[in-house]
Amino acid sequence: MAFDSSCGFPAQPGDSAAISGGSVRAAFDATSDRYPAHPFLHIPAQATAGYGGQAVDWEYGEAAVRVQALEADFREAGLTRGHRVAVMLDNRAEFFLCWLALNGIGVSIVPLNAEHSAAEMAHVLRDSAAVMVVTLERRRAALEPALHLALAGTDRALPPVCCLGDDAPRVPVLPGTFAASTDECALVYTSGSTGLPKGCMLSNAYMLSFGRWYLSLGGLCTIEPGAERLITPLPLVHMNALACSSMAMILSGGCIIQLDRFHPGTWAQTVAQSGARHSNGTTSFYMARPRR
Repeated sequence: MAFDSSCGFPAQPGDSAAISGGSVRAAFDATSDRYPAHPFLHIPAQATAGYGGQAVDWEYGEAAVRVQALEADFREAGLTRGHRVAVMLDNRAEFFLCWLALNGIGVSIVPLNAEHSAAEMAHVLRDSAAVMVVTLERRRAALEPALHLALAGTDRALPPVCCLGDDAPRVPVLPGTFAASTDECALVYTSGSTGLPKGCMLSNAYMLSFGRWYLSLGGLCTIEPGAERLITPLPLVHMNALACSSMAMILSGGCIIQLDRFHPGTWAQTVAQSGARHSNGTTSFYMARPRR
């Protein structure tokens, strides 16, 4: 069995794009071609209690169809390589669809943290120069003050806000071509605990490298191609859930089990019921004691 020198993860026939491809989307497409009937995403019913309470279960092939349809909508809206789009989609399944669809165009995502104040969110929107915001209907009202604050005193127009289910509005098209391997994948901002949030540009190469690193760990973290289920309560607005657990599963054909947040009282039960073989969190999570 051949091994890729950059990560030590065993290469399989047909895995070339997933192991050495130049973008997150290329990796996802290669994996969905190889494992169309394998589970890609599971969100337990507990994690969807705030919007229906139904578990989400998507296979790679099903998710690929959804991603392609959304990509077509974004292209029709005028988005192109070089744009940035802010996304405020919490830890919902739609986050993954938007991320992969936009990545297929060469558009970088700017995850918006719902925990940020209006001033912090305004800074992120202004600093990132996002040309569109994709969000949830229930988040629209919270976004309005930040949008107006972001552009106060400037002659820039407000970026259009597209809620899930809306037709994506037209946006100004920016010229620009970049090599896929060095393309910006995401502009991720810090929590703002030491001042205004600071942005970090994460390339596709960075995302793929982190996923490969995760796959190379071995030992208790050994990942079997097409067989793993990894659970995480981490927020998708931070790099850990994006670059580590999500990329490791996408590159290996495993299933992402994404929670809305960490629930200490039901964590062990959720892990058991989900069939997870791996977890990605922080030490403080596992030291938490359920309230009695």
